[in-house]
Amino acid sequence: MHWGNGSLKLINYRILTAVIVIMFFGILAPDKIRATLPLVSDDAGLVGKNTLQLELANEYSHSRLNSLTHKENELTAIFTYGLLKRLDAVVAIPYSYRLSVQSEFNTTEQEFAGIFTEWKWQFYTRGHFSLALKPTLGFSTGIVQGNDNLKTTETNVYLLGSFEAPRVFFHCDIGYYDVMHSKQSESPRWHVSIANEYMINNAWRAVSNIITEFGKNFKGINEEWIVLGGLVYTASEHCDVDLGLEHTFNSAGKNVSLHAGATIVF
Repeated sequence: MHWGNGSLKLINYRILTAVIVIMFFGILAPDKIRATLPLVSDDAGLVGKNTLQLELANEYSHSRLNSLTHKENELTAIFTYGLLKRLDAVVAIPYSYRLSVQSEFNTTEQEFAGIFTEWKWQFYTRGHFSLALKPTLGFSTGIVQGNDNLKTTETNVYLLGSFEAPRVFFHCDIGYYDVMHSKQSESPRWHVSIANEYMINNAWRAVSNIITEFGKNFKGINEEWIVLGGLVYTASEHCDVDLGLEHTFNSAGKNVSLHAGATIVF
């Protein structure tokens, strides 16, 4: 993809802004800081050596463009294991069910959407601030567009920053990812997001997230903005349950998603 000078300047400005935000929070984070479902942003914290964490995330989305209505329900199981003090290994397995409705024609699709592996390396901590690097490699044989069964390979890398203040956690991500399809190509995209968690009391947390992604994808979308808000309830020392509402704005229309899930630490 050819980037003009204006696009390059815009990307550089956004990346610089995100870096400044991370460094502004960079006073200092303990190992146990972690973002949680339903947030899109990840955190720079780790689960701890020899600790296994299971996240079950369900997302129901509804979008409409002209006469086409698209509904999708995706359930993802995410396994995280602490290999070392500063290194986590993550495996995510999503399963999705899609329904597309246009006038009197209905199309349904079901699939295991693939498998994604991640490594999170926490390379810097000081007081309440931490930084981590998270590369990801994913493979999918699912349906990407229409009824075409396209094989995809996704690679990305994220810089994660987390900061702990009294009763509030802040997280900021900067990511770059590339998706390759067997029948078509997609230009690399950038991801910048900021999230926070507010401790209402010992059992409840309120969470919010703002995400922007830019760069042309196979749908022709150059830029999209996502806002998300939700609640997390700590049922026990080892279990959280969550509920969130997400709204996506892009050049192809608006999309609303409902998130619900649970996090269990063994």
